[in-house]
Amino acid sequence: MNREIREVWSPNYNARPVSADIELVVVHFTGMETADAALRELTQLGSGVSAHWMIDEDGTIYRLVPEERRAWHAGLGSWHHWHDVNAVSIGIELVNPGHDHGYRPFPDPQIEALEDLLADTFKCHGLRPCDLIGHSDVAPERKQDPGELFPWERLARAGFSIWPDEVSEYPDGGLGVMDDAEDFIGDEESRTEFGLDSISLRESVSELQENLRAIGYGIETNGVFGAQTEAVVAAFQRRFRPGTVDGYADSETRALIQAVAQISR
Repeated sequence: MNREIREVWSPNYNARPVSADIELVVVHFTGMETADAALRELTQLGSGVSAHWMIDEDGTIYRLVPEERRAWHAGLGSWHHWHDVNAVSIGIELVNPGHDHGYRPFPDPQIEALEDLLADTFKCHGLRPCDLIGHSDVAPERKQDPGELFPWERLARAGFSIWPDEVSEYPDGGLGVMDDAEDFIGDEESRTEFGLDSISLRESVSELQENLRAIGYGIETNGVFGAQTEAVVAAFQRRFRPGTVDGYADSETRALIQAVAQISR
């Protein structure tokens, strides 16, 4: 990578398990008011957090933890069969104030630097587009980063992420029974009104959950559209349908979930 890298080493890391290969890259936003504040937090002894890399809005790249070590960036969560995501991932923090401090688009210099870093990382570790995920993918009930303004589609065009082709309305079949309730499937009153206890609707929700599991989300397949499913649907929307993030599995969302599941299998 033909870029200057500033090394500001963090003490917050430990050894990866001997059998652990690097399988994922997890993208975060720092969620702090300034880059300096984020850098202090990520490199302060005892803060309990770190990442392998941090990229400032002007494109400056900071190396914080050697990639062969386990940085502490993902926390509790899972992706596919990995329940210790830190053990198998590289964490990249993008300087951005996040939703609590004035969330804003990621500038071009920052994303260009990210693309350069990903090019090296993918080549070094043999990673694929489906191996780049967001923190909210790993922990949808806790996290929202990198958020709905992160340019996933741009990264897909560059070969670093997945993105579905244009989809049509959800096909008739397993989810047909939900047609009248499609705008309200995440709403408790509507779930009762449209008979969640019916076998057909449970099968429909189970199919939705299975598709989300195929993508990688850590979700139980139980046929119940509860708080966990709503959070996972919102995480999916934040990434693949960022215009509306409400946790409701409307027809467009279901079609996108099916499309992404197909390219993830």
